[in-house]
Amino acid sequence: MNFATHFRGAASIRAIFSTPPPRSPSFVRVVEALKTFADQRGTPKEQVAIAWVASHPAVTAPIIGARNVEQLEASLKSVEIEMTPALRAEVSALSPA
Repeated sequence: MNFATHFRGAASIRAIFSTPPPRSPSFVRVVEALKTFADQRGTPKEQVAIAWVASHPAVTAPIIGARNVEQLEASLKSVEIEMTPALRAEVSALSPA
């Protein structure tokens, strides 16, 4: 029995992996704040987020999860952002502690 057949009775495997996670109001507020922050600087929010994660000392490499070449190319441009300590603090302040 393969994985998809095993779970067919409970739910289709496609439904399990294609259902987006629930989005809490606080999550939405953080994403909206990041979008505003990034728009004010003329940079896509995804690039700011990736640069922020990559600047964390405990992170070796951020996992970007690009689904196509366009997303990959856009994500790779995050290396062009100089994530200074001051900028990192600004981005960090967008999310409640």
